[in-house]
Amino acid sequence: MLPPGVGRALAVVLGAARHRPLPALQGPDRPVRPGRRAGYRARAGRHRRPRTVRWELAALAWLALIAVPLAFIDIAVQRLPDLLTISAFTGTHVLLAAAEGAAHQPWLLVRAVIGAAALAGFYLALWLIFPDQLGLGDVKIAASIGLVLAWGSWSELFLGALAGALLGAAYARVLSARRGPAGPVYLPLGPFLLAGAFVVIALLPPGGTLPSRARRQAPRGWCGWRGGRASGW
Repeated sequence: MLPPGVGRALAVVLGAARHRPLPALQGPDRPVRPGRRAGYRARAGRHRRPRTVRWELAALAWLALIAVPLAFIDIAVQRLPDLLTISAFTGTHVLLAAAEGAAHQPWLLVRAVIGAAALAGFYLALWLIFPDQLGLGDVKIAASIGLVLAWGSWSELFLGALAGALLGAAYARVLSARRGPAGPVYLPLGPFLLAGAFVVIALLPPGGTLPSRARRQAPRGWCGWRGGRASGW
């Protein structure tokens, strides 16, 4: 038999424990561990991804739709109409801005705009140096190409621009071999720039050439489609 004081103390302790709520049943105010919070954010990101991918695919489809008449016109008359080049850039920019709003990653759009300015500036410099070999239409379409390539990653921008230049140079070499020293070769550069960009977007491995650690930390372009393909464009 316990002494009276010890018995009363045990009764108080047991009564308090009986009425105390369990930590797991405290409701929405219970603390969440950091790892579990990260899991919630990851699941929320997956819920936003389909909407973002739709905007990204719409941007690619818009540029591809305008690229077809641009290629035929450039091959036929060696010029790229302002109506098509400006429409290509404006539509692609608006659709990628919508994708950025769905992804909640403003750096993607900032990088895309910087890439567009860089590639257009590069071809503008070439046009100033070789005005007989390039046209301002090539400079304008380069802005749209830089926009979609840099949205994916910096490596896509570099490889896409390089692929377009190499395709154009290879075609120019073939024309020169066929014609011989008869005269200058006029090359429609626009179709090759567009083809190089789409080839790189389609074939570059997920995440571009970034190392795995940097790929995890870098913002994803094409929302897992490119520069982090649904494993971003």
